[in-house]
Amino acid sequence: MSNHNDPARDAAGRDELLALIIDSSADFAIYTTDLSGTATSWNIGAARLFGYTESEMVGCSGDVIFTPEDQATGMPANERQRPRVDGRALDERWHQRREGRRFGASGLLMPLRSEAGYVKIARDRTEHDGHYSGSYSGSSHRGGYYTSRVGGYSYGSHR
Repeated sequence: MSNHNDPARDAAGRDELLALIIDSSADFAIYTTDLSGTATSWNIGAARLFGYTESEMVGCSGDVIFTPEDQATGMPANERQRPRVDGRALDERWHQRREGRRFGASGLLMPLRSEAGYVKIARDRTEHDGHYSGSYSGSSHRGGYYTSRVGGYSYGSHR
């Protein structure tokens, strides 16, 4: 299928395939932001998970998916800083949908190779993981470790 004599055509084919993969990933939120957190792309999975359409998000702050408590403590900026130091930021935390409902998400934030921003991949883990059942009861930050208490269970991830 690949025409090794035409690198531009090969690159265009790879770009088209990548776009198809991302657009077909309806169960995973995949989006990009610039260095300040402004959304630069937003796939159908992100629209389904967070409730915002691509046209509503591109050009706007991606921080709206964080809970008000996490926004107040600077968590979005903290999460964007970690990939610069550690190469990526893994998180298990509550996020918030457009209508205000919270859900437990598993996410990964990685710097784009161009260093012009980040790519975030997230998945709703509420139904899959028992530790997300119950009500939200807040979070705390201890050193480089983030913990959240959900129901009667605490979990954490390194920051």
